[in-house]
Amino acid sequence: MLIGILPTQGCILSALWMIRATTELDWQGQDRIELPLVFDDNGHAGIPVRIHGKDELAYLDTGSPAPAMSQATATAAGIKFDSPKDKEATALAENVSVQVGAASMTLSIVLVSRGMPGAGLVLGEELFSKAVVDMDFGAGRLTLIRPETFKPPADTPMPVKLSYSRPTVKFKVNGRDPESCAIIDTGYGFGLALNSDLVARLALPSNPNVRHSYTRADGTRHDSPALFPLDEVIIGGWIFRDVPAVSLASGERLGDKSCGNLVGMNILARHHVIFDMRNDRIWLLPR
Repeated sequence: MLIGILPTQGCILSALWMIRATTELDWQGQDRIELPLVFDDNGHAGIPVRIHGKDELAYLDTGSPAPAMSQATATAAGIKFDSPKDKEATALAENVSVQVGAASMTLSIVLVSRGMPGAGLVLGEELFSKAVVDMDFGAGRLTLIRPETFKPPADTPMPVKLSYSRPTVKFKVNGRDPESCAIIDTGYGFGLALNSDLVARLALPSNPNVRHSYTRADGTRHDSPALFPLDEVIIGGWIFRDVPAVSLASGERLGDKSCGNLVGMNILARHHVIFDMRNDRIWLLPR
């Protein structure tokens, strides 16, 4: 999730508005585009793309409200970016051309991050809002489907609500109230990340012998105290057992305070997941 690398909420909203208003996916007459799903050592899922004609890997991050790339990637692709005077701020590149299989898009704004490793591009809302995204983890395949031609599966979908363009769902831990909100975050490779208030309210014990260190696709690093695995987590009618979880630091920013938890790839990759963000729904299908 890239919320943390944007300096202000105003910048987030401005960037989102411009990207939504100007980004279109040119399908080149195709209704379906199939690509291999590629995983790195941290569990990030990506697809091959071409950025200004250069082969790269694009990580898929539903927790990201804006596209991002490392300085190394931008430099290698010959992309010019404006470096702000404040060395801690994020640089911006404009009109970045990305080829996704047979389709193409031009990203009006891309965040160029100093802290992000040289790992290509991070794509979020700007792709998920333009296509139905079918992530078949069992087959190692991603399919982009033109929304007008999408035929929903017979299974009942899980409704989601969008927070800063990110899909959110309700969940319960160990059958206990309150029901809480979590971001469905394909850019987070662990199981559940719970905010410290919820951990305290549910009196979830931490594991004093374990800390969980994790680097996201955007380069941000998390070092969080691990909880003992959760016996039961209910998400949209699905019951998950023995779920690994961590407690987020109290000051860690997730954007919307009302939805300060994450559902990550340890849970999502147990399924065949279809994202239909235009209609505020996803499917968790058996693998």
